[in-house]
Amino acid sequence: MDPLIEDLRGDRILGYAIVLVATLVSYEYLIMLNKEIQYLWTQRLSFGGALFFLCRYLPFLSAIQIYLFASPLDLHQLNCIVGFRTNTCIVFVEFLLSIAVLFTRAYAVWGCTRRMRYFLALTYICVFIGGVTSIYLFMHGVRSIRQSLLCLSSLTLTSLSERCILPSVLIDSQGCLVQIVNNDLWIALVILIFSESLALGLLLTKYAKYSRELKRAGCKSNRDIMKVMVHDGVAYFACNFVITTTNLFLLMHVNPDFQDIFLVTQGALENILCSRLFFHIRSANDASVTISQILTSSRSVLSSAPELEAGVPALP
Repeated sequence: MDPLIEDLRGDRILGYAIVLVATLVSYEYLIMLNKEIQYLWTQRLSFGGALFFLCRYLPFLSAIQIYLFASPLDLHQLNCIVGFRTNTCIVFVEFLLSIAVLFTRAYAVWGCTRRMRYFLALTYICVFIGGVTSIYLFMHGVRSIRQSLLCLSSLTLTSLSERCILPSVLIDSQGCLVQIVNNDLWIALVILIFSESLALGLLLTKYAKYSRELKRAGCKSNRDIMKVMVHDGVAYFACNFVITTTNLFLLMHVNPDFQDIFLVTQGALENILCSRLFFHIRSANDASVTISQILTSSRSVLSSAPELEAGVPALP
């Protein structure tokens, strides 16, 4: 009975975590709605805009997860497996989306060259295949525990009073009750760490070359979109690296039934961070354009000042 109790606890905590994630996603959506209108809905559709749209709205699919694991309905049936697979695929797509955003940024930084395009595309295909393999192995260790199985498991208890107490606690529970017997998702987490490290490495390598070129030319740029991208990239990588390594440790050392709690949260957080990256880069780019326009206007005014002075007649 102990494994069943652990399954129940894990699924209940997962339900609470999903509600918390949905609340966080809704809050993030509301506070950044003005910037979304400014940078998404008033601009022409592009590949980057499509990625940003997915980062903003894909986490709202957590409503399906709320129905499965936080619903007051009795869903202790085999269709819980279908719902659980859907939930896992949503989280997997969130991971793939965050990697696509990072690879797209690296591709743009490297000048959209054909060699970089092929390299990143091949890497992304390998990431996809490895992730699908991890999900496939993970799904083979997932079972839906039905009420009838819970009743049969009570026959192993020696005391009739215990047989009436513990199963009643389990049978009265609502939502899906899923049992996980493996931790094969660690493969997907390792692939995620590799992908994010690769994207950051490409960004830092290009920035180092760019800085050397500026130094050779004797130019100094305090407000540089490249520098903003590097700072944001390092902060994004540090945050996700801590989250991913923590999840990897918990996945290997904690009961497998608790692993989805942290992965669901991480998937939503990564999409939120990707949206913040987009917002910050666009804001910095607009600020740099505005400053350039002001400097250009100032130079034109200053350059025309001698001509204006020459054209003004001297006062008697």
